[in-house]
Amino acid sequence: MIQHDRLSQAYVFVGPRGSGPSALATWLAQRLFCTNLQDGQPCGECDECRRVLTGNHTDVLTISPEGTAIKADAVRGLKEEMSKSGMEGNRRVFIIEDADG
Repeated sequence: MIQHDRLSQAYVFVGPRGSGPSALATWLAQRLFCTNLQDGQPCGECDECRRVLTGNHTDVLTISPEGTAIKADAVRGLKEEMSKSGMEGNRRVFIIEDADG
């Protein structure tokens, strides 16, 4: 789907804590921004991959619960960010961790 540019605008990755939903979302973000793909996989070493991993990529935004819930201010901020264009390219990735909490 990625190679043929047929990604949907949203995906929900669900699983028990530690089973990999957040890791999969991060991998997808890396795959979309990686500048040095290796057999279709993100290299994990280029600046783009490292920025995604460290939470420093301007076009990848992650929000997580503070305590047991995602706060209203975080949701407002996310909505505001979703209305903006990518800063470095034509796509953005939003990762919402533990949205079912």
